[in-house]
Amino acid sequence: MQDSIQISKVVRFETFELNLKTGELRKGGVKIRLQGQSFQILAALLERPGKLVTREALHERLWSGDTFVDFEKGLNIAVSKLRQALGDSADEPRFIETLPRRGYRFIGLVERLDAPGEIVDLPEGTERTIFHYRLLEKLGEGGMGVVYKALDTKLNRAVAVKFLAPHLLQDEEARQRFHREAEAAASLHHPNVCPVYEIAEADGKTFIAMAFIEGESLDKKIERGPLKLDDALEIAGQIGKGLEAAHEKSIYHRDIKPQNVVVGEDGHVTVMDFGLAQFADRSRLTRDGTTLGTVLYMSPEQSEGSGTDHRTDIWSLGVVLYEMVSGQPPFKGDYDQAVTYSILNEDPEPLTGLRTGVPVELDRIVLKALAKDRDRRYQHIDEVLVDLRALQKEQPSGGDRLRTTPGTPRPRPRGQRKKPAKPWVAAAAAAVLMIAGAAFWNFMPPTEAPLELMRPVPLTSYPGYDAVGSFSPDGNQVAFSWTGGTTENFDVYVKVVGPGPPLRLTTHPDMDGNPEWSPDGSWIAFLRGRPPAGKKMGLYLIPALGGRERKLAETRVPSTYALGSCLAWSPDSRWLAVCDWAEDSPGRLRLSVFLLSVDSGERRRLTWPPEDSIIGDVLPAFSPDGRTLAFSRYSSVLKADLYLLDLDEDLNPRGE
Repeated sequence: MQDSIQISKVVRFETFELNLKTGELRKGGVKIRLQGQSFQILAALLERPGKLVTREALHERLWSGDTFVDFEKGLNIAVSKLRQALGDSADEPRFIETLPRRGYRFIGLVERLDAPGEIVDLPEGTERTIFHYRLLEKLGEGGMGVVYKALDTKLNRAVAVKFLAPHLLQDEEARQRFHREAEAAASLHHPNVCPVYEIAEADGKTFIAMAFIEGESLDKKIERGPLKLDDALEIAGQIGKGLEAAHEKSIYHRDIKPQNVVVGEDGHVTVMDFGLAQFADRSRLTRDGTTLGTVLYMSPEQSEGSGTDHRTDIWSLGVVLYEMVSGQPPFKGDYDQAVTYSILNEDPEPLTGLRTGVPVELDRIVLKALAKDRDRRYQHIDEVLVDLRALQKEQPSGGDRLRTTPGTPRPRPRGQRKKPAKPWVAAAAAAVLMIAGAAFWNFMPPTEAPLELMRPVPLTSYPGYDAVGSFSPDGNQVAFSWTGGTTENFDVYVKVVGPGPPLRLTTHPDMDGNPEWSPDGSWIAFLRGRPPAGKKMGLYLIPALGGRERKLAETRVPSTYALGSCLAWSPDSRWLAVCDWAEDSPGRLRLSVFLLSVDSGERRRLTWPPEDSIIGDVLPAFSPDGRTLAFSRYSSVLKADLYLLDLDEDLNPRGE
């Protein structure tokens, strides 16, 4: 038995690993803080496992020369802190045994590991040179192989040489995968993809020679904490560009994770390791039901072992972006099966809830990339890049925050005038203000104190037409319909109150109007269509952060009223009051208010306007307790009366 571990610089005991070269101690991969003197004691003990390390030797190592110190007190404190870091006990030691008046001994089982920078598995001499590559130091290793820094003696340049792991040399599938990695990377010529020079075999060992990339792996950056938002967006964009080049050649990486991304000092990003790459036009090496990859970054389809495509890379990029911004993965668990369950069944916490200054648009991008149904995910990586670039344009130069906080309204550029509203838009807006004011006075609690004079502040100042705003429950955002400044078609937008760009939620060629934010903040309901009177429009729900729309029902309402007078949520967000053309009024426009279940689609009529009503019942609004419905009933085109309808606990009408 050797008296010391002199060859390797990394040793393991139980779940701990200590790098004797860097002084880094980890438990289960998590770094543990260890003071200098405590580290020196642990290093001395691990260099001679099972052997006595005398107090005199420790004195010389820790306080050599003429250093004046209370040795007994200093040594006891350092050993105590070391035991605390290891969770060890002096009375019942697992690692450090005290030999009274003599010294200490490490009694745990110690395993020698090969560390970065060490080439302990290669013999001395010429065997360190493979062809014209002279191996210099070990860079790391993974499941497929070991990577060394080497010198290309022909071209006098640094390269990286990756050997297939020895235990996989006889594994035909692993050999094919190794060759496919080299072929995939070699076929890509893009600045964000690591170049491959050749694949060869020497002395029965297969290796890949590739560019040596100077920089730091992204996982090391994230270990120090969340990245600045502009840095995270820039890195994600460069990863996306590398993936775009791969996808254009029908190559899917399938193992995008921070460990496979290198960031140079100049900010240049390189995607590494195509070891799990799949060519779309070739047979798969992975059988259905088999999972390959790193669990934290696997897509749902990857976790289930089903077929994967380019959208798996989009998912993994979403995970990496989430981790860069928040400093933690979106799906967690104490073991792999728990992480897989989270990926398949749980939604990640929104980034806006984890870090201040994160814009709603970034949340939308990440959550769309992380849609569990890949048909609801971004369908192509260039779509992600477009959204990231648009968001980057809003990033203040050199800042850490995107514009998300309320402030003064954005000034309109000099010389730019807002188009005058069309008459029917103005009429709808006037009607909204009228019923909103009436409902406010009816439902406002009595007060004797005079109201403070309030100053109106515009929420939007965009070219084109915008109509009908609906506030989020917290009052910090507003949903509205807007033509976008370039078309006559209304779409639904969301924006933070104050300066900043709006987020476009819908892109359908038909008119999207009457957006109404649910009281629980989850959904925005809206109407879609452009029909003449009596024809149907669609009633849709869309997540407030953007995502897949859900058609709830159809309603017959003129498009003029669809811009903002026909929808209202119940306070519990379970029901929608919606205006529709009643069946008992064929041939003429007479709207009634109906109740619609968001969950089941159940439809229930609430109001019956008289036959002499010109338009019928519009502008519904619930009281805060949900037991009263206010609505406006038109007796002529220019005259409307405010009505209140009592509702029972099941929202059935009890009489106007």
